[in-house]
Amino acid sequence: MMLLALQLAISMQRLVDDYVAAPILRSAHVGVLITQAKNQRMLAQHNVDDVFTPASNMKLLVGSVARAKLGASFAFHTRVEAQGSTLYLVGGGDAHLTVKDLDAAASAVVNADMMSVDRIVVDATRYSPQRYAPGWSIDDIPYDYAAPVSAMSLEENTLHIHIDPAHRVGKPVHLQSTPQTSVVTIVNDATTGLFGSADTTDIERPWDEPTTIRIVGSYPLAAATPDDFDAAVPDPPSYAGDIFARALARHGVIVRDGYSAGQAPADTRVLWSHDSEPMAGLLAQMWLPSDNLMAELLLRELGVSASGPPGTIASGAKVEREWLRSIGVDPGQVDIADGSGLSIYDRVTPRDLVTVLMADWNAPWRADVISGLPVAGKSGTLREAYIGTPAAGNLIAKTGTLMHVRTISGFIRTRTHGYLIFSLLINDWMNHGPSDVTALRMLDSRFFSSLASS
Repeated sequence: MMLLALQLAISMQRLVDDYVAAPILRSAHVGVLITQAKNQRMLAQHNVDDVFTPASNMKLLVGSVARAKLGASFAFHTRVEAQGSTLYLVGGGDAHLTVKDLDAAASAVVNADMMSVDRIVVDATRYSPQRYAPGWSIDDIPYDYAAPVSAMSLEENTLHIHIDPAHRVGKPVHLQSTPQTSVVTIVNDATTGLFGSADTTDIERPWDEPTTIRIVGSYPLAAATPDDFDAAVPDPPSYAGDIFARALARHGVIVRDGYSAGQAPADTRVLWSHDSEPMAGLLAQMWLPSDNLMAELLLRELGVSASGPPGTIASGAKVEREWLRSIGVDPGQVDIADGSGLSIYDRVTPRDLVTVLMADWNAPWRADVISGLPVAGKSGTLREAYIGTPAAGNLIAKTGTLMHVRTISGFIRTRTHGYLIFSLLINDWMNHGPSDVTALRMLDSRFFSSLASS
């Protein structure tokens, strides 16, 4: 038995050594740790205690702590309350609250015989008003993946913009945005390009015009498919207030003084409430598409669970550090700047991430974690990865990507050695052109296929 274990470790270490020596990684800082799940035996390593920028592998931490601390039944909770002739829209951190949900809330107001109200107060005080985490790139601010964080979130705090070409070259493209809202101004600076030309359309948020979404670039004449953007909305509470006011108007409710920010008093009556999916669904909603907003909201909710509102990055990070200490990770060696991994200030080691995953493996909620992570060739950010290889269906992991950063950590089911738990972190990767990305993808495919076949 000992001989077989030694042979396995030797073969795994050789595989790791070959991986990190690949020419495509010649300028990179690489860390790898592979551990056997059933006995926690380390099989192979490289720079396991070096610190790395984890990108979206940071979501493994916030998801694991949320499952451990908030519990299986946790759900984000949104309410509409009333006191006298004032309505309070109280945000509870639900990133997936929809326009349809607020229409149901408006219907509940009608059912409560409130056909005229003085004003709507939007309460986002459950979390800190800090919209962005330290270390986020200003380049990302216009886009859906960097949507501002608020306890009163709606439609992932994004506006959907649909682009069609005009019928003549040089003419402005046709834009449609949903839902209809007056909290942002959409400026159409995009034109129709030559037939067969490149699509260069993009979103800009001018720094001195924070409520303006500008569409720029060129979209080809007679394009076979329309283009679509999900643009981040800069002020989520105002967005939700505007959409709720419009829903009330459609139901015949008069709102005399519009909406404003504030806090609901204690002595209100609840007219409507809405719960998100419970924790297992929230983990899948976060991990499968790598939802940054969900990760940030969970981090702040961890802060609320320990210290009460308002939940902050700092209070949530404190809970994470305490949990890390409880599973044997030195929290002094982990920098937590956010929940999503968008921050360039985040730092973690391969050993730390494997320890987090090992804690999940040994916990009663292992199935929630396994089912919530992307699967190669099947789901999430790995849906198109490694199809037709031994890794397909067997690699279950969280990916991460930033400029110069490629990370992946998770589980892989092998042919004869059960599950392996691994972390593969790459920083300072300078070769990020299309051919380099293809070369790295092929290297990864060989690596994970070899693991799955072992």
